[in-house]
Amino acid sequence: QKGLFIVDLASQGAAAKAGVQNKDRLIEINGKNVENDTHEEVVEKVKKSGNHVILLLSNEETDRYYTSLKMVLSKENANLKLLPLKPRLIELQKGKNGYGFYLRMEQNTGDHVIKDIDSKSPAAKAGLKDDDILVAVNGERVDALDHESVVGKIKQSEEKTTLLVVDKETDAMYKLAQISPYSYYYKVQDPAPAKTEERVELHTEQKVNHKPRVCKMVKGPSGFGFNLNMIKNKPGLFINEVLM
Repeated sequence: QKGLFIVDLASQGAAAKAGVQNKDRLIEINGKNVENDTHEEVVEKVKKSGNHVILLLSNEETDRYYTSLKMVLSKENANLKLLPLKPRLIELQKGKNGYGFYLRMEQNTGDHVIKDIDSKSPAAKAGLKDDDILVAVNGERVDALDHESVVGKIKQSEEKTTLLVVDKETDAMYKLAQISPYSYYYKVQDPAPAKTEERVELHTEQKVNHKPRVCKMVKGPSGFGFNLNMIKNKPGLFINEVLM
C-alpha cells in the first residue's frame, strides 16, 4: 500500500544532525527515487544502505515552486551544501620539473588517480594528495576520457592548470548519492577559474532558494534516528517532526 510516510526523528539522531527538517518530503534514497514505493520497499532500501544513507529531500514551499514551473524535482537541481565532504579545487603553477605528480587510470573503475607526488613539488605545495581522484581539468570533466586525453589536457596549460579532485571518501559519498562532484563547483558557470572559497560562494549564492536538499547520515548507536509510519490517501514521503 502506497501513501504518506511520516518520519519521526530521534533527539540528536543522525537525521537531525544531517540537516533534515520538519515536514521535509523524501524523494530519493541513495540516488533512487522512492516517491511511489511502498512502506516495506522504503524500509528495505534504508536497511540495505548499511552504515551510510543519503536522502534527497524537499519541502512544501519547494514542491509548490516546482509544480508552478511544471518542473520535476531531482538531484540535478539540488542544494549540496549540507553534504559533509566537498571536492577540492587545486591551482597548480608549473615548476622547473613540471607539476610533480603522476596520473594513473584505474582499469576497474576508470578513475584518473593522482600518484607519486614529489614532496617539494608544486602539486604538494598546492595541497594535492596521493590517491586523489581527478574530476575535472580547467573546468572540463574527465570521467569519460581515456588516460592520454586527460594527460593532454593537463599539458595544454603551459604555465598553470586547475584541477578539481576528490579523495576516496568524498568520491564514495558522491557515488552513493549518484551525483557527480563536478556539479558541486560547476553548476554556476564562469569563464575564469576561481579560488575554492570563491566557488563555494558562487555555488551557495542562489537566486532561487527553492531547491531540494541532499543530506548524508552515518548510522549511530540507535540507527539513523528516524522511524517510518504511513498516512493513507496522501502521496509522498514526509518528515513529520525533528526532535532536538
